[in-house]
Parts: sequence; C-alpha cells; structure tokens
Amino acid sequence: MRSLLDLLAKIGQVKLTITKNEEGEEDLSKILVLNIQFIEDFAEFYQYNLYKGGKAEIIYVDPLAHKVARALSATASALEVNHKGAVTIDYDAALDELKQNFRLDLKATHFDVLEKKGLFVNRLSSEKGISLQFDKVEFARISSFWSVILEIDKWNEKDHVDMKETDQASPDTSAAASCPQCKTVIQTEHKFCPGCGFKLAA
Repeated sequence: MRSLLDLLAKIGQVKLTITKNEEGEEDLSKILVLNIQFIEDFAEFYQYNLYKGGKAEIIYVDPLAHKVARALSATASALEVNHKGAVTIDYDAALDELKQNFRLDLKATHFDVLEKKGLFVNRLSSEKGISLQFDKVEFARISSFWSVILEIDKWNEKDHVDMKETDQASPDTSAAASCPQCKTVIQTEHKFCPGCGFKLAA
C-alpha cells in the first residue's frame, strides 16, 4: 500500500505528509488525495481494456507515444476546442514548442505510434498553412493513464517506486520560452511577443 501511495505521489495524484516518531523513524501521518475521480477512471479504463476480447494496445505503453501525447496535450492546453471537442494548432508553432520545451523533433512516425494506440492527429491544409487537430481532452486523459502504467511497470521491474527518478516526458524547463514566430524570449505574462507583436496563447 505504501508503494502504491508513493507511485500516486510521484505522478502528482496524492500528497503525503511524512513525520518522524520518537525513535527518529519516518511515519506517514497524512494522505491527501487530490483527484479521486482520476483514480476511479483509471481503474475503469484499465479493467475494461484488460478483459475485453483481443489485445488492447492502449494499455501497453509505448514510451515515445506517451511523450508525444503529453507534449501535444501540454502545448494545446490553453487553446479552445471546437464543437466536436477538437483543438487546432498551427503546425510550425507546434514544431517549435515541442522542440524547445520537450526536446522532441515532431515527425510523421510520431503520429504513426499514436494512431497504433488509438490517438489520432489530423493534419489540415489551408491558405494559412498546415495545422494539427486532435482531441486534447482525450490526449490528456490517456497520457495520464499511461503515466500510471509506466510507473507500475517500473515498480514491477525494480521492486520499488523510485521517487528520485526524473520524469523524462515533462517539459524542459531549463530553456527559456520564446516567440514561435521570431524567437524573442517571452515571459508567461506576455499576451503579445515584445519583439514582433505575435499574439501568444492565453
């Protein structure tokens, strides 16, 4: 049970308060569950796909698919969805942001690994250029479930939850954010690029 709680704490679903007893040993004194619905949803998702007929590709995690899904979801997090629940993002802007923040050079093969798992990205052409369209809620949901499965796989492999391990799929915060159009360094409070006036995502 403690390992399971450590796993949930590692992926940000619970907060654990550790205190020391009179003998100087660590005691778990408080457990704060941040999103019980997520845990219930994951259990339903995994059980359904594990026991349905045939091999459910979606519960066998491809680390690359996981990284791409999380990166796309994070990149589109501030964008509005259309009436079908899909978000549209400029292809070149997505390329720049994924390369800078996730060290991910987006290619056609990345879309292939996502499609194999049931996540689809539509590439649309218009007078303004190429854009990507996908269900950002589904991408966020599935990538979060994959985070749990990956940690369970590591737990089974190592026989413990490694709390010191860094998350390779998280954004690269060492690099400063920049305008997708002119590469001027920008801050989170900027609504427009100070260099070229490009409108930034809210």
